[in-house]
Amino acid sequence: MKTITIDQSSVLIPSLITFISGRHIKNKNNPLSDPEDVETFGNILISRISNILCNVADPGDLVVVCMDKKDSDSKYWRHRLSNRVSDLYKLNRDSSLFDSVDKDGLEEAKNKYLNWCADNAIRVSYVEGFEADDIIGTVAREAEAAGLQPYIITGDKDELQLATDITNIIFIFFFDYFI
Repeated sequence: MKTITIDQSSVLIPSLITFISGRHIKNKNNPLSDPEDVETFGNILISRISNILCNVADPGDLVVVCMDKKDSDSKYWRHRLSNRVSDLYKLNRDSSLFDSVDKDGLEEAKNKYLNWCADNAIRVSYVEGFEADDIIGTVAREAEAAGLQPYIITGDKDELQLATDITNIIFIFFFDYFI
């Protein structure tokens, strides 16, 4: 039996790129503002995680999708560090991909996807103030300590530091597993 942890960003971001680059998007200036687009994007999310799991999971494996969850001040624990590094954390990240996306439509599509996960015995894990990679590291170490084979599915190269003799890191690029 394996424990498979999946970084939510490895599902969400490539799915959004696929969706936004699609020819049949109703409103390219405000993606996910149309109900049909929300339905399509929800299906792309489900298709992506299905494709990932078809290549890794076996019946009986524990599958956990790990998500970021900011605290009530919209921060992660790293933002609360009292040194100059905290001011530089992810400073150069370009969030333009999400700038034009309708936030309500995005949440609706994510809820469809999360309901699908629940219907298929896929756990979803988040902890306020922590990022997905923090949770992934904890779940992988606990699985390893319990004698389970941990697998980490991510596009985040920082997760490579979790590699051990028994922990498998499956590094996927954001363009892998497209439908």
